[in-house]
Amino acid sequence: MKKSILKEAKADIESGIAKSLTNSNLTLQEVESLELLGTSSLIVDHGLDSVMAEIVKNHVKQERSRLVYQNQMTRDQLKESIRKKLKTTLKD
Repeated sequence: MKKSILKEAKADIESGIAKSLTNSNLTLQEVESLELLGTSSLIVDHGLDSVMAEIVKNHVKQERSRLVYQNQMTRDQLKESIRKKLKTTLKD
C-alpha cells in the first residue's frame, strides 16, 4: 500500500512538473505535491535547471490561487459569504 501511495505521489509530481513547464492547469493533488518541494529538490531530484525550477514554483503559486478562487464561488459558499457580510454590516 505504501508503495502505491509513493508511486501516485511521484506521478503527481512528474505530471505536475510537465504541466507547469507547459503552462497547463494542475490538479489539487499536483499542486499539493509540488508545494512541498523546494527549488533545490526540483533541481537535484528532478533534473531541472534553476530557471525551470523557478517557472514550476511560480506556476504552482498561480495554480493554488486559481484553485482557491475557483472553489470560493460555489453557490452555497457564496450565499454563506453574503449572509456573514450582511450580519456584520447590520451590526455596525
